[in-house]
Amino acid sequence: MSSWNAVKTELREVVWLASIVGGLSVLGVGAAVALAMAFDIWSPVVHV
Repeated sequence: MSSWNAVKTELREVVWLASIVGGLSVLGVGAAVALAMAFDIWSPVVHV
């Protein structure tokens, strides 16, 4: 395998991992916002 093909393979793996991490980050932020909204809505009901 030539060095250029090796570089392309490594870059492809790095981009793939970065996209997975980015997707999980978006899901985490969405879950945090949903949880904050739920606490905000239920706070007056539960009297915390």
